[in-house]
Amino acid sequence: MLFNLIMGILAGYASRYFGNALGSVLTDKYKIPKTDIPVLTFILLLLAASILIGIGRQDGLPFILVFGGGIGFFYKYLWAICKEQYTVVKAKIKDGKDMNNEI
Repeated sequence: MLFNLIMGILAGYASRYFGNALGSVLTDKYKIPKTDIPVLTFILLLLAASILIGIGRQDGLPFILVFGGGIGFFYKYLWAICKEQYTVVKAKIKDGKDMNNEI
């Protein structure tokens, strides 16, 4: 299960970087809109990850693979949300400690 998650995260992360290469190859030969290239790249890399999972004789859990792929693809947004929530919680804890010290 953990192997599926790691492979999904790697596939999602790599899809941002392989998109340009795949886009330059495909748009020259086929009429594919540039907005569809990231989706196609993501699908192809998840397919490659599932093949590697099959070769490694691991249990293929598609939900975990796609979930990991989503984490890998949207890691920048998720990291920004986590940092923002961390600062909010940290500020609330600091305010709570200051209020407890005054009482």
